[in-house]
Amino acid sequence: MKYNIFSSSVVGYKNKFKNKGSQDYLRYKNLEDGVICAIGDGHGIRRCKYSYKGSEFACNACIDILTDLYIKIKDTDENSLENLVKELRENESIQKNIQQKWRQYVIEHYKTKIPNVYDVDYVLYGTTLIGVLLVNNIKLYLQIGDGDIVEYTNQFNLVEYNKDSKVYGVLNSMYLDDAYKYIDLKIDIINKSDIDALVMFSDGFTNSFKTYKELSNSLRYTINQYRKNVFTRYNVNKTYKKYLEILSTNNSKDDISIIFVL
Repeated sequence: MKYNIFSSSVVGYKNKFKNKGSQDYLRYKNLEDGVICAIGDGHGIRRCKYSYKGSEFACNACIDILTDLYIKIKDTDENSLENLVKELRENESIQKNIQQKWRQYVIEHYKTKIPNVYDVDYVLYGTTLIGVLLVNNIKLYLQIGDGDIVEYTNQFNLVEYNKDSKVYGVLNSMYLDDAYKYIDLKIDIINKSDIDALVMFSDGFTNSFKTYKELSNSLRYTINQYRKNVFTRYNVNKTYKKYLEILSTNNSKDDISIIFVL
């Protein structure tokens, strides 16, 4: 199934004030019958000097590993697919592979800063990550840290994760030694018509609204305008970035990144 992708990202008010760039990064990849999307949100604190690169590497690692998975499942028969899904839920291979790939990217970058390094400081690249693989027969959501994924079927459905897999008092991050344990994964076999639309966004967007109803109303309006006709779609493409800048300035003060899958 072919999807329309609309995305936007803005530097948050507080980073503009500090004369810094965005710590967010987003990336998506169109597939023959679906899409892979990822958003990373670098921590942006002084201790995480390269978190803007960490978020980029997290997205790249997510796209890499989910692309490998897509190649594996696209010609898999129904029975084999059910067994594979069960296996992926239990063995944490996706989570482990994403962490390993992210660390490879980090090591390559770190060596450009400090040659002959023996001990990489992963905290410098601290970031969260949310990712999606959506194809005709599979939906996969993953998350470490904050950020949200919303799917629309007949109603607003905020994807929720295992609240027990959290480090108490610490924002879950890709820099953790055992980060894969805190990458929550949801994977299900679906019918391609089960999801009408899907939206994923960094916490800068979530924190710009007082209630989920306000957030949902904003998303629904954008989806409806994007789908209404070519003129309203043009207007969304032209004005949405400014809308996000207003949200950041007046509310969250944070970087905002968002991807619509329609």
